[in-house]
Amino acid sequence: MRSAWYLKSPCHHGVGEPSNLMRYRLVAVFCLVFASLLAPLAVAQTVDSPGRAEVPVTDGSEAARTEAVAEAVDQVILRLSGDPSVLTSDLAAELQRNADRYLQGYAYREAEDTESGSGGLRLIARFDIQRLREALVEAEVPIWPDRPPTVLVWLGRDLGGEREIVGAGDDEPLRAEWVAAAKDLGINLFFPIMDLQDLSAVRFVDLAGGFSEPVAEASERYGADQILAGRIADTDGGRIDGRWMVLSGQGDVERWREQASDPSALLDRTLDSLVTRLRETFAYLPDLQARGRMQIEVAGIVDLGVHERVTERLTEMSGVERVNPVRVQEDVVQFELAISTTEARVMDALERDGRLAGSDAEYRWE
Repeated sequence: MRSAWYLKSPCHHGVGEPSNLMRYRLVAVFCLVFASLLAPLAVAQTVDSPGRAEVPVTDGSEAARTEAVAEAVDQVILRLSGDPSVLTSDLAAELQRNADRYLQGYAYREAEDTESGSGGLRLIARFDIQRLREALVEAEVPIWPDRPPTVLVWLGRDLGGEREIVGAGDDEPLRAEWVAAAKDLGINLFFPIMDLQDLSAVRFVDLAGGFSEPVAEASERYGADQILAGRIADTDGGRIDGRWMVLSGQGDVERWREQASDPSALLDRTLDSLVTRLRETFAYLPDLQARGRMQIEVAGIVDLGVHERVTERLTEMSGVERVNPVRVQEDVVQFELAISTTEARVMDALERDGRLAGSDAEYRWE
């Protein structure tokens, strides 16, 4: 395995939890002075970088690398937009031709799994995400926010005479396949852990019958942007039937039905439908030049831990570029948001958030 990177171009800090509200307020006031320095640190970290792509490559020659880098940039723009049609656009063709301009570094590795056909030499590329996002926006292709949407999936499986609710720790090939396919489209799918709390809250009949209330209540502790729930089952005709519902943070429920020849094909169709719905809500065209500002108040911030979680949550919202606290009074913090979209769109995202209750720029962390 070759792991050296070929480069194209050349805090975290821990603070003990305060024991009382007074200590928090003192530290919060201190943080106000340094907010402009510390604000960039309030960015969600993910294990997989959206700018990283891995593709097979025939050899280490420059010609083979150029071809592989063009293929890799397709992976990244699909992940940034969630829109498969962008891959057949003139923009994609242009980005493929000029992929090297967006490349920050690359490496090779020798894959070990040769029996499955996925072995051989592979190229790992790292691209400049900001510049690719700007290219998509300039071509009027809506993109995901910096933190992609997270979707909690309650999947009831009724195949081959066996009924179960798929959990995060289950050795279920369909689960792994679906998570990987969603990640390619820039979406983070995850499944409930199905501990005693989940098992007592949601039953298979709830998913088969489309009962949204127990699913919504059981999902609160997971903090997902949206919830997908449903069941897949065999039919007498040999096809696989799927009944689905999507629950938003505002309590809205949308239901639909899909059928396919096999479970994998059904989940592919369901994922397509899900992505279409998510793009309507989360994908947007940020104003690359604008730097508008707005202020909101959030109550229920009783210590630094909550303060950090609220700041992180706000920073992750579509169109929010920076979050600065400007005033602290009791458990209420006033934040100034630097935004690259309209104030109305940010307000809409705030009202959809399941952890922020309220409206009209006054919210409470729950």
